[in-house]
Amino acid sequence: MVRLVILLLIAAITGHAQLLLKPVTLSPEKEAWLSGDIDRTLQLMQNIADGAETDALKYYNLGYIYYLKKDYTTALSHFQKSLSAPSSSPYAYLYMARLYEHSGFLSAAYQQIQKALDEEPENYDFLMERAKLSELTNRMSDAEIIYKQIIEKYDDKIPPRIALGNLYTTQQKYELAQSVLRPANDIYPESEVLIARARLSDKMGDKKTAIELIKQMCAEYPNVPHIQSYLDTLQIKYGVSDPVIEQPQRGFSFDFIQDEKIDYKIKYGFITLGWINVRVGKPVMIDGKQVYPVRFFLNSNPDFSMLISLHQTYESFIDAESINAIRTRIYTPGDERYLAKIYYFDYDSNLLKAQMINADGRFEHVNKLLPSRAQDGVSMLYYAR
Repeated sequence: MVRLVILLLIAAITGHAQLLLKPVTLSPEKEAWLSGDIDRTLQLMQNIADGAETDALKYYNLGYIYYLKKDYTTALSHFQKSLSAPSSSPYAYLYMARLYEHSGFLSAAYQQIQKALDEEPENYDFLMERAKLSELTNRMSDAEIIYKQIIEKYDDKIPPRIALGNLYTTQQKYELAQSVLRPANDIYPESEVLIARARLSDKMGDKKTAIELIKQMCAEYPNVPHIQSYLDTLQIKYGVSDPVIEQPQRGFSFDFIQDEKIDYKIKYGFITLGWINVRVGKPVMIDGKQVYPVRFFLNSNPDFSMLISLHQTYESFIDAESINAIRTRIYTPGDERYLAKIYYFDYDSNLLKAQMINADGRFEHVNKLLPSRAQDGVSMLYYAR
């Protein structure tokens, strides 16, 4: 204990080495993946030499890429190679299950997801897939139990609440559906939550709530075809002529200062624990809009690396007129879930595309519906300013 105190005092007196404040560049195949160029990623991945320690990850990522390209036969072959290599990921079983599901072999899919659960019994993704397969094979009681299990363990996750709410709605258990969906709306009013609640209100004959949800969805997701199709049906049923709410227009823009530098020192008493450094770059054009790259560098004091080692980078490209994030790049080494990810915000299509690299090196791609106004942590700070 005495030695630790002495080390802290020495660190506080001597200060710290100058930290390198610039964006991090990863290996070519990872950069290609984050950019969203799947074909380029595939080409670079195929050039990686085989090696006992890297084969499992290499073949998993190749299988995942072919899965996204809908070449299911080639994807299956690569997932099988991944599982035969040392240190394979049980996520290969998950995608083999999805491949069999796409081909209509639900029994085989069920067997694969069970293998994944045998290795990680409480894995969120595996449990969700098992519940979905239970529904597809008409094992509704099994699906209900699993969804409840997921909600109890992951109470901040929206998809299991939506799935269970829809299951109860189909079974005409409306009070149970309400009890499940109500907290989901408090977590975050995503589009699928609003659709599930509108569907439930429609089934219950609650015209007032259904109309309010129609208005909210039209305002937040005006460019999503399947939402608009569903809303058109409800509009006709309830005689809602024009439920669209005009988007609020911001009457200001933020005057970014090129090369602005903001530095924060994180202290506990007289001890410096770390630093937050903000840098504003030269404006660039993205999708016809002038945006400013704003970089946050979060670094812990290297003198205390025996206690904490945190070196993360957040880079947002922000539209000065709307203060909306257009693109966000995050680099978080040491994070339990992700090494790096990039979010692409497409407001014209109400679509958020995410390209991610998990902490174990697995590639991941996600598309989600995006409200007409969205901000990440960096753009939110400038909106507050």
